[in-house]
Amino acid sequence: MSTRTGDFSAQNGGRNNADKRELLKILKDTQGVHNYYASLFKEEELTPQARLKLEEVLSLVKKKVSAAQNITLCQQPQGEESKETVENLKKDKAPGLDGLTAESLWALGEI
Repeated sequence: MSTRTGDFSAQNGGRNNADKRELLKILKDTQGVHNYYASLFKEEELTPQARLKLEEVLSLVKKKVSAAQNITLCQQPQGEESKETVENLKKDKAPGLDGLTAESLWALGEI
């Protein structure tokens, strides 16, 4: 394996084709998709001290999104929105850390 390939693999979680095939098996099941992404984006509990520090830092950040906009942005994407997004992905790009390319997502069939 070349150094460049090794660097790329290390940066992308070391996923190989076997890992991707296993991930595709999981993603073919709707509940599997939910569980996979829920585990990626789960919220971790903060200690009271860490929460205070976080609130202090966040109080210094100028808000760019209104409360109403935030409600809209936090809603689950609907079927058509998800479908359009996947259909518009560039062919050889992986939109997330999981390393799945648009072609892999298209191979799943109906979204």
